[in-house]
Amino acid sequence: MFTKGRIIACVIGIIYFSVFYVVAAFAHTRGHHQHDEVQTTACQSVVSTAKKATQKNDQVAAKFARYESNENKPEYLEALGWIYVDIARTQSDERLIDYAGDAALCMLEKDPSSLSGKLLLGYVRHQQHRFSEARALARELVAARGYWFDHALLGDVVAEQGDLHTAVTAYEAMVSQRPGAQSFARIAHLRWLTGDVHGAISAARLAVGAASGSKEHSAWIQTKLGELLFFSGDLAAAMQLGEHAAKTIPDYAPALVLRGRVFMAQQQPNLAIPVLEQALSRSPLPETQWLLLEAISDAGDLRTTQGLRSALINNHEDPRTIATFLATRKIDLNKALVLAQAELDNRQDALTLDALAWAYYSNGNMADAARLSNRAVNHGLQHGRIYLHAALIQDRLGNHDVAEEYLLRAHAQRHVLMPSERKLLDTARTQTTS
Repeated sequence: MFTKGRIIACVIGIIYFSVFYVVAAFAHTRGHHQHDEVQTTACQSVVSTAKKATQKNDQVAAKFARYESNENKPEYLEALGWIYVDIARTQSDERLIDYAGDAALCMLEKDPSSLSGKLLLGYVRHQQHRFSEARALARELVAARGYWFDHALLGDVVAEQGDLHTAVTAYEAMVSQRPGAQSFARIAHLRWLTGDVHGAISAARLAVGAASGSKEHSAWIQTKLGELLFFSGDLAAAMQLGEHAAKTIPDYAPALVLRGRVFMAQQQPNLAIPVLEQALSRSPLPETQWLLLEAISDAGDLRTTQGLRSALINNHEDPRTIATFLATRKIDLNKALVLAQAELDNRQDALTLDALAWAYYSNGNMADAARLSNRAVNHGLQHGRIYLHAALIQDRLGNHDVAEEYLLRAHAQRHVLMPSERKLLDTARTQTTS
């Protein structure tokens, strides 16, 4: 679908931008517009939330003080919004993304044409998985000025939506303006999405070597390389990078989750449990909750997990993971289908297509399950879960030779599967050989 030569000439992003993104965006777009200060809902929210946040963070206090002492000028409001974004990544606190959104909306209330406000809001909507809104903002920014970070936002959003062709075009424009660590990281992600894991690792190593500046940026790049190494099966190297990132930023949730996944792959659930509990205390995401449930079960731990399971099912973050969990555990299959269908309306990447295919399978709709599973496989992403689901769907349809091929692919990546998924894989392989 993409040649390596073209991939290295473009850039791909996921839901994160580095601190350098923020600095460059601020440097290029800070305007000096004078406006009458009208306190509206978003601006009132900025003041109230900032006063709360200043009690917990000196950086917020400093930015908010500058905003108030400079007659609430937009450029200082912009800086406050981006510091929320920075801290949200470091502390894995998604509430601060909402605060950044209030800052962006306040900027646009003061000046509806503010490109700085639209960039900040576009980033916030991307982080909130409101991709259609983020895409519209990104297209407007690209048409209005076309800075590298405008193309970056557009590429990141359309990649999440599964539109890799548009992402390639966006990042070709971006890399022509801004090659560097961010470019390498995004090349790595594109290669992973298209099935070139080893090429992705090479690009990610370049990103690590080129990274400089904030600890958060370094920890993020290290963790991303670790995740790619984990997918490749190099568990020792993945663990080393996870540990290094956790030292760079203590209690860095993504690094803790990576270490937990490695422990699970090494069949050491007792070691995974405290690490995942620590990650969950920092960032209560559904994937971490599911991993911890699996670790507790796999370790034979007799503690009750009803509260944790309920928290996962009722989590408002990442409906795709929740749908996959429900379908795998055969809990509330109708909710699994509803969540997966809604998520596909928002983005059409390989993992989302697979989640809906799996929900259809669990609800007995084999025609739609096969149709969406084929689309997921054809995206090119090499993921054990996608192959496992494809195998079970094809086997149910009587296509046993095709199912066996997918089972072999899933087995080659069994380390990325949850323990309960490995049991499904082992059962299916036993049945095909009997």
